Amino acid sequence: MKSKIDITVFDNGEAAIMKASLTGELWADYQAFARLAAKRREKNRFHAEKAARRYERVASLSLFAFYETVLHRWLPHFAEQVDVQAFIDKPLAEKSRIVLLQVFPDAGKDQEFAHLWAILERYDLHNGAWLDALTGETLLDIAQSMDAFLSCIEQKSGLQRFPACEASTDTLVSKLSSFFFHRVK
Repeated sequence: MKSKIDITVFDNGEAAIMKASLTGELWADYQAFARLAAKRREKNRFHAEKAARRYERVASLSLFAFYETVLHRWLPHFAEQVDVQAFIDKPLAEKSRIVLLQVFPDAGKDQEFAHLWAILERYDLHNGAWLDALTGETLLDIAQSMDAFLSCIEQKSGLQRFPACEASTDTLVSKLSSFFFHRVK
């Protein structure tokens, strides 16, 4: 998986170098927007409530994008058993079931994630109604359900939702770091 490198050079000559994967950034986006929503909601005013709902909607979209990105990243591990193009075109709930069946071929595990399937099927309808009912509590419930599923898959298969950076990325970052920090001193 490719990593993103973000280099910021400040007025005083210092540089900040950040490396992250897309899944890491989407997860960080979800967390940041969920925190902003909680802070706005604490203010307990009408405009703050509107802002909190707005941040919750953005957090949920980031969360679903994160979840789908993780499933797509895991797809090459199942490429022999799964038609890649058909997988990409399927609804999110069905993609999740396919991944589950690849890791746990016996059907008994499916019932364990019935709540997640209901959430994903609502999302797959994508008529916007699920966004109207979204609150901080439901957002947390969605995140916990997705986390339980991803953790279960990770434990059984050894796959990871947050990939390690490639060696070439690490080498580039260390070279850039040494260049910037050597020049500043």
